[in-house]
Amino acid sequence: MNGMHSKDANGVPIVYLSCYGEASRIASSLDNALAFIVACPSYWMDVLTAAHKSPSLTKQVIEHNEADYDSEYVEARKRLRKLLKLGDIDVIKKVCAAVNAEPRFQPILSNGDGTTSQARSFAGRPFPQ
Repeated sequence: MNGMHSKDANGVPIVYLSCYGEASRIASSLDNALAFIVACPSYWMDVLTAAHKSPSLTKQVIEHNEADYDSEYVEARKRLRKLLKLGDIDVIKKVCAAVNAEPRFQPILSNGDGTTSQARSFAGRPFPQ
């Protein structure tokens, strides 16, 4: 099951667990998580994967995806940020900081057969390259 989870609203990290068993911290707070998803709406998981690899790859992924958006789409995102009372964020800085924050996020997953395993990292994804 895909999902985001927040322990509380006081700046406790937001994490993402994919249906493939991959997990990552995505933001330091709910506001930062929303700002990240609004900033990279259709490609935020690609940015998350890139952030596990390097800031320069993260920048490349954002620039590649942003090149396809027309002005109406960009304006709609600005309106959404305003409606949600979210400021602009430095996506590369915030996401890379969340991904690399210590202690590293590594959940233990309970399997249907009663065993447990650790979730894989988004760093293991081959995309983006």
